Amino acid sequence: MWTTFWDSYQSAIHSNAGISDIDKFNYLRSLLDNTALDAIAGLTISTYNYQQAVEILTKHFGNKQVIISKHMDALMKLEAVTFDKNLKDLRHIYDLTEAHVRSLRSLGIESATYGALLLPVLLSTQPPELS
Repeated sequence: MWTTFWDSYQSAIHSNAGISDIDKFNYLRSLLDNTALDAIAGLTISTYNYQQAVEILTKHFGNKQVIISKHMDALMKLEAVTFDKNLKDLRHIYDLTEAHVRSLRSLGIESATYGALLLPVLLSTQPPELS
């Protein structure tokens, strides 16, 4: 999620030489919420602090290994569906799995590196009738 946000923000605002750093900082703060806003709390609006905020946010949210680990953790914690006619929950597991796999692929992690581990996890989420 951070990488998508940052790529868009960087393209539209951060790399735009026509916008001052103070305006960039104001705009950045207006787009942040919760944990991200808390991470830069205490930084007053200034050119220097804009650069500090970017460094803090990138360090806090842009660590590729942490992002990969969060996706893998989410895959490992998928809840099992106990009833084979529960199509809504089966679809939900499928959609979540696809989203995490796509995110991992976009981070340069191919399924060949984790597929052997993921298969038994996914099979354990399926109702016995489907296994």
